[in-house]
Amino acid sequence: MALKVPIRFRGDTSETGLEAERIFNMVNWYILHSRTNNALKIIIARALEGLEITFQEWIVMKSIVDNEQSEVTVSSLAEMFDMNMPQTAVLIKSLIKRNLVRQKVSLKDRRVKYLSCSRRGIKLVYDGDQAIQHAMRYWLFDLTDSEIVTYLDITKKISNFEIPPTQQL
Repeated sequence: MALKVPIRFRGDTSETGLEAERIFNMVNWYILHSRTNNALKIIIARALEGLEITFQEWIVMKSIVDNEQSEVTVSSLAEMFDMNMPQTAVLIKSLIKRNLVRQKVSLKDRRVKYLSCSRRGIKLVYDGDQAIQHAMRYWLFDLTDSEIVTYLDITKKISNFEIPPTQQL
């Protein structure tokens, strides 16, 4: 089934914004996106295989290392990765038990705990990053730099699009 998508032009003053219409085959779009997403997950999982860490654990630790100057909390990670608080707390507790992440209680509010990676965690993030970079270069070998930049730009633009409310017929 095709979906009619309204196209909005700059300066559009109409009520509906329907200046033009495109018809998309949603099944094909969904399958293409799913295959790309699944391939990425497989490539990254294989790259991290020898490190005894999951992709989700690695990406959370990577974000902690990358944002070390700002104060990373469990709630900020939950929001960043669209996870619920209990799920994020369990993940962080697992990383703390394995001595990969440390937490420091805020002096202003004892309920707030700031996260940082241990030396072992930082090394694991670095090793994982190197393995993933190598795997990604191999996976995307046939794409030029400009094609990769274009793909990322388009993906960012699509993900930042605000979905308009459903129109009543």
